[in-house]
Amino acid sequence: MLTALEIGLRMVGVFYVLAGFLAMHGAVSDRMMDLMLSALTLEPQPAREGQRRALWTVSALAIAMGGGALMALSLWAVPLFLVGLGTQAFYLVWARTAYPPENADEEKGRRQTINAALLYAVATLGVVAAASAGLLRPWLDPWALAAPAAGLFLLFAFGRQLFWKAKSPGMAFPPDDEEDDIYYPDPGPIPVVTRVRLEPRWGCYGLIDADTDEDCQPDLYVPDELANRIHWWTMTFDGTRDTFTAVFEDREDEARHRREGDEIVAELRAVFGADNVEGPIYPSTIAYVGPDIDADGNTLKAPET
Repeated sequence: MLTALEIGLRMVGVFYVLAGFLAMHGAVSDRMMDLMLSALTLEPQPAREGQRRALWTVSALAIAMGGGALMALSLWAVPLFLVGLGTQAFYLVWARTAYPPENADEEKGRRQTINAALLYAVATLGVVAAASAGLLRPWLDPWALAAPAAGLFLLFAFGRQLFWKAKSPGMAFPPDDEEDDIYYPDPGPIPVVTRVRLEPRWGCYGLIDADTDEDCQPDLYVPDELANRIHWWTMTFDGTRDTFTAVFEDREDEARHRREGDEIVAELRAVFGADNVEGPIYPSTIAYVGPDIDADGNTLKAPET
């Protein structure tokens, strides 16, 4: 049967599991705020912010795991409480120079942090005394798993937010000297292409790098007018990744389309060189479907070039 002292120790353990949870929540909130500030200012936050957060994280884990160990009346509570106390003491010494209070509110917050550390020191002395009195269970007691369980719970609850890194943004706020409402960062260097092939493919632009077989965005390599012609030339092809078809109104439309393909290839050779262009290449399946009519009865055609 549990004695009043053992119940008291367990309650202290519960309290510090919750305290560790709140401390970890504070570290995560601090990191989210830093990420937002960096996104708004386009400037990285000072290195000391990351150092402070690392101290908070280690301390929160030690406090929660120590609380879990104390709930189980395990001897592991002793080293874990000592680690928690050590990280708090180190933070307070470091913060005196790294984060000196600058106003009354910060002074009040620092005093509260010191008071919490003093209370934790008293609790640590109580844990050491309980261990000396033989009230804590051996190191290998199965209930000692409560300590890592508390740590895993914190990592499961906050790990993603704590260690998540944003991908390169597609857009961001512009620098102060930009007038555009949206700022698009530099996408990086354009791949060098020396040999191309005019070949329609499912989900592609129709201009293929003949050396790598990769799709190329035409307007990155040729004049806009030619890029538009390539775009309209590929519009006649339809299908899926596995079945691709050239769709024409009739044979006359097909002949016109093939002439356009030959003319596009001729212009591509003027850009890349006569020996560096292949095509046009058509799929083996061809369908004749009659005039393409829209809802108003108008025949759909590519614009005149």
